[in-house]
Amino acid sequence: MRNLFFGFIFCLFLISNLANAQVSSGQIFIGGDFSLSATTFEGNSNQNATSFSLVPNVGFMLSDRFALGLGLGYRQAQVSTPTGVNTINTITNGTFQVAPFLRYYVPTSSEQFAFFAQFRAELGFGSTRNEQLNTTTNVRTSTSAGLTTADIFISPNFAFFPTPHWAIELGVRGIGVSITDPEGNNNTTTTFELGLNSFAPRIGLQYFF
Repeated sequence: MRNLFFGFIFCLFLISNLANAQVSSGQIFIGGDFSLSATTFEGNSNQNATSFSLVPNVGFMLSDRFALGLGLGYRQAQVSTPTGVNTINTITNGTFQVAPFLRYYVPTSSEQFAFFAQFRAELGFGSTRNEQLNTTTNVRTSTSAGLTTADIFISPNFAFFPTPHWAIELGVRGIGVSITDPEGNNNTTTTFELGLNSFAPRIGLQYFF
C-alpha cells in the first residue's frame, strides 16, 4: 500500500506544470481530517498499538499558494504489551488537540488536483492511564496521570476537487518529532519519525468559500 501511494504521488508530480490553481488568495475553508492506524509488533514483545484522531479546522488563504489555519480536536493512542504468562499492560493516552498549521499549495495541470506541503504543530492536553490486566483472574489495576504532548511535523499531501468548492485530501504523517510528557515523573519521551516509518494515512475534507 505504501509503494502504491507514493508511486501515485510521484506520477502526479511528474505531470504537474503549475497551471491554474483551484485555490486563490482570500478564500476561507473549513473542514477537518481523520486518521486511524493499527500496528502489531511481531517478536518477543507482541505489542499491539492503535491510534485515531479527529481534528476539525478552519483556514485562510494568505495568497494563491500559502494558507494559515487552526485545528481543534481529539486524539487517542493505545499500546498493549504482554508482560507475563497471564498479564497484559495497556497504556492509553487521550488528549484534546490544538493544531495550528501552515500550507504551501502546488497546483497541477488539472484544476481538480493540487499538492500541498503542510507544517503542523499539534499540542495535546489530557491524561494517560496505565492498566494491568490479569487474564486468569480478570482483575484490573490502573493508575492515571495528566499528560502533555507535542507533535511537530512536515507532511506531503494532495487534494482532489470533485467540485470547485469541495476538496478531498489524502496525506501521511511525514517527518517530525513527537514529545510525550506525563505529569509526576521523569518519563518524558521524544521520538523522531522519518520517511515510511511515519506512514499513517490521514483523510481530510474541506469546503472552500
